[in-house]
Amino acid sequence: MIFYYSGCGNSRHIALGLANKLGERLVFIPDAIRSSSFSYELAPGERLGFVWPVYCWAPPKLVLDFVSRLELSGKPSFCFFVVVEFKYIYSDAIVIANAEKAFIDNFLGNRFCPFFYGVYTIIFGHSCPRV
Repeated sequence: MIFYYSGCGNSRHIALGLANKLGERLVFIPDAIRSSSFSYELAPGERLGFVWPVYCWAPPKLVLDFVSRLELSGKPSFCFFVVVEFKYIYSDAIVIANAEKAFIDNFLGNRFCPFFYGVYTIIFGHSCPRV
């Protein structure tokens, strides 16, 4: 099961790709919050993943609020989160520190494997020479 939040589509693209490749269910966090869906059952062998963009070197507040209310039954076979960010030097350690506490406090006993996905934004209209 993969829970995700996406503001502009980058995280959504990654979450959809992962769900398709891994054969996992996909839950869009804002939809779950709107429908007050905070309880989920993990099937035997199911993975638990989260995909979100970085806002100020941390998960968005919406993601942290959702995680604090999330109730899971069943034990995941593997836990991960994918951080989608514009790569800043030395930001990975800060993001891990800000995210890991919320995730570990709520899913004690499960080790999370973090993955970082850098997004390079092209600014249109910039006068760069063509190569």
